[in-house]
Amino acid sequence: MAETNDALRMDSAVDEILSALGEDPREGAPDEGLEGADDGISQQSPDSFDDGDDTAVEDEADSPIDPPPSWKADAKRQFRDLPRDLQKVIADRERERETHFSRTQQETAEARKAAMAERSAVQNERQAHVQGLTQLIDQIQTLDPVIAEGSRTNWTNLFQQNPALAQSKWNQYQHHLQCLNAVTTHRQQLQARSMQEEARRSHARLNTELDFWRDPGKRAAFVSDMQRYLAGNGFSNHEIGNVVDARAVLVARKAMLYDRLMAEQARIAAARRAPSAGRVLRSQASVDHSEGSVRAHKLKARAARTGRLDDAAAAVLASL
Repeated sequence: MAETNDALRMDSAVDEILSALGEDPREGAPDEGLEGADDGISQQSPDSFDDGDDTAVEDEADSPIDPPPSWKADAKRQFRDLPRDLQKVIADRERERETHFSRTQQETAEARKAAMAERSAVQNERQAHVQGLTQLIDQIQTLDPVIAEGSRTNWTNLFQQNPALAQSKWNQYQHHLQCLNAVTTHRQQLQARSMQEEARRSHARLNTELDFWRDPGKRAAFVSDMQRYLAGNGFSNHEIGNVVDARAVLVARKAMLYDRLMAEQARIAAARRAPSAGRVLRSQASVDHSEGSVRAHKLKARAARTGRLDDAAAAVLASL
């Protein structure tokens, strides 16, 4: 009985101490109504409430940002040393620039294609107009009775025999000739315009096909050589003057190079023929090949400087 009283007094002392500390001793007791709810909540891990997007964001933040592919190796290495936020700004800006450049390049190509198609259509229309004018001129010259009669008339005798009739027919004849001359002049203007357009297109193509074409001096030397070559192969001055097509110029250049290479090879073969009996041959081991190498280098430098076909041919042969 004494032990029971001591236990009660001990419990009372504990309650008084907890009360003095501001704590309710009954707060630690489990609530039967919430016992099941507490058990359900306590069984869930704190990680179960984490959002899955946080992991994706962390993975994206940790993934490396590649430098722009168009940059050089040194610039790419420096890019990887930059802070990540600055890398992202630069990469985004480079993508925008590349996109804008590609779009502008495509628009420029489409505009150039449309312009070329328009110029081609104008050129075709002009050529058709020239052909029509040529047919008209032929018909006037052959079928116009006034011009046909006027070309056969002895105007001096007609003016002596019948001045009034001669004057009337002369005026009519001159009027028809003026119409014919006007048509002929218009055709010549269209032909000249077509020639200028063709020369402009050929000049633009030759600028890309031939390295020396942009140099006026080298270009003039080449044209002079080509004219002499064509004249030596039976072309008339009129035909040579009409060679404005870039395709014809390139073919003529290839023919010139080929002929000169063949001539140079024939000259070298003649020089390498068996020497005369009194000539002393050096052994193959004593030949100084450095001399030929220096000569080939000098010939290449001279060909690059002058742009002449014979210099280029000599440089090619010296390198063989």
